[in-house]
Amino acid sequence: MSIQILSERIGLWTGSLLFLLGFSQVLALEAEFETSEGTFTVQLSLDSAPLAVSHFVLLAEDQLQWLDTESGRVIKGGYYENRVVTEFGPNDDVSFFVVGGSDASGDSDLGYVFPDQLSPQETHSPYTLALSNSGPNTNGGRVYLTGNDNLTERDESHTVLGHVQSGGGRDVVDRILSSSAGATTVHSVEVTSTSAEWAMIMEQKALLPAVTSAVPSVRVTAAGEFDFGFTQPKNSVLWGASSLDLLEWHPRGRRAILKDDLGLALAPVEALAEREFFRLALVEYPAGASDLGVTSFANRTLSVEGEALGFLHYHFDSTGLSGDFELFLDPDFPAFLTGDFVVEEGLMSSTPYSVSLLLAAEGLGGSSEQRVSLGWDISEGSGLSGRHVTDLIDENGEVIFSDFGPSRLQ
Repeated sequence: MSIQILSERIGLWTGSLLFLLGFSQVLALEAEFETSEGTFTVQLSLDSAPLAVSHFVLLAEDQLQWLDTESGRVIKGGYYENRVVTEFGPNDDVSFFVVGGSDASGDSDLGYVFPDQLSPQETHSPYTLALSNSGPNTNGGRVYLTGNDNLTERDESHTVLGHVQSGGGRDVVDRILSSSAGATTVHSVEVTSTSAEWAMIMEQKALLPAVTSAVPSVRVTAAGEFDFGFTQPKNSVLWGASSLDLLEWHPRGRRAILKDDLGLALAPVEALAEREFFRLALVEYPAGASDLGVTSFANRTLSVEGEALGFLHYHFDSTGLSGDFELFLDPDFPAFLTGDFVVEEGLMSSTPYSVSLLLAAEGLGGSSEQRVSLGWDISEGSGLSGRHVTDLIDENGEVIFSDFGPSRLQ
């Protein structure tokens, strides 16, 4: 074989290899964020967080319906389109920015939540894309991007979706971080995937909550009681909204039917005017979520453990809204502190994966209230195991201390 022919063949092989490498790179699972500051690309970690990454991709690719909880309107896709970056955090030394809904109170971001997927292989190294939340297992559409920081303290509480690789637009992320709230707009998020990756993503879709307009989705009624004639299924959350003119809509209630409940008929609604319009939207959770739903703490004990808190046991009475607590610095020794607590009225919210409570317990850790956010991961007989984030709040409503760790409900 002549040197010329050999050189030509080596060139052909090299060109083919470069083509295949380039083709593979194009088909990697990536999300391209087009913003007013430029474009950056995130390499997504489907293997480490399949449910979380699939949800992000499906939401970005207009494959999921979600709920505007203010208006009760069910929307398909468009969640990240033309979103303004409105939040920076966690302090004046800016280290990340948030994209997504402005409401972080439980499941009102998209009208639903899904559980965490924490992986030791995925950490908050520089330029990480991760899920924002308001406690364990309260993920929705809100995501955040970090800058050139190692925020490893978030590894145990926030699901990592992927990373901006070197050369993938990190300078754009830096420019966004150096701007002010409201100065940057995310115009769109475009995802590139292989057919195998897309098949895996579609398989995960069945494990996510489904949002639909309940029948009737819009109805006109006269003043007085109105019966929707609708029975809410088990393991679902029903959202209601109403309007007097079809222009301004307002939330009109939320009802969760979780593990211990049966399907219930929707009670008649008292109309506010001679003519009122109603919307109902239904969020149905996958079957596996039913084992983790909690609707009552009556006669149960909630135990939380933290590095600084120690071992704290809340014993609920038959009402499920009050009881007494014991604080142990070491489980092998007597209680260090005891007292009574009351669940603040109207400030307990549940999803099929999590619960948030505001407890009034004077003197516990120097605070007057404790906000306990619980995420359930495992159902064991009559008990649940998971994780907690506990905030101690002073009389001015300021968080003076936070701790996290394992929790159990028995």
